[in-house]
Amino acid sequence: MMAEHDPLAATRDPRLVVVQECASTNDLARERLADSSAESGSAFVALHQTRGRTLGGDDWVTPGGEALTMSVVVESPPLPVALWPAVAVHDALSLLGVRAGLKWPNDVLVGRRKIAGILVEQAACWHIIGIGLNIRQRSFPPPLDDTATSIALETQSGPPGVLETASAVLDALDLARDFDLVSAWSERSNMLGRPIDYRRGSDGWRRATAVAIGPHGDLVVRYPDGSEAAWHSAHDLDVRPVDNAG
Repeated sequence: MMAEHDPLAATRDPRLVVVQECASTNDLARERLADSSAESGSAFVALHQTRGRTLGGDDWVTPGGEALTMSVVVESPPLPVALWPAVAVHDALSLLGVRAGLKWPNDVLVGRRKIAGILVEQAACWHIIGIGLNIRQRSFPPPLDDTATSIALETQSGPPGVLETASAVLDALDLARDFDLVSAWSERSNMLGRPIDYRRGSDGWRRATAVAIGPHGDLVVRYPDGSEAAWHSAHDLDVRPVDNAG
């Protein structure tokens, strides 16, 4: 059985359940729901995650103590649920001195570099909000060295600790419950009204314009022929902003 470990017991947030290591905090939360040891609002943090995953199915591995990997169990989240954690992470980063923007559907960027990713999954009537946020990394291995960043790289002061960051995100989640999430996400986005490149599966890259966020969290896009469509899911879809778009 995995032993729970809290390296900052003196400043322990009672909302947090901290483990030294696990494969995936989303899977850990799912296991705790199955044995009835989790409740709405429980937040599971791993100091080292070995087999986390992104929306696209890629691995999200975090070195010990360098990044926040946290999964929050929620029974009745605000809607659209996919927008809620992105808004909260953006606002927590702002309080920590990082100016970020949101990219549909689940990324938090500084410029074009990813600082955080979000994976929302369901388990029966529960939602599991998985959050990965880079904190203390000073460098990244290829190919992430061209696409990733961290709080440490984006601020002049020393980066916060993992548990301090977790508490800031939980506080921001509580505040964001009362937001109009479509408006809040749109205000924090760095892609709406701008050209984007996209591709599905192994297809080549194509171009469209990100127009708006729909009422259910879908992305409304305009194609070069002037027609519009709402993308309801990012499954098998890559989206990236276009540099220096005028």
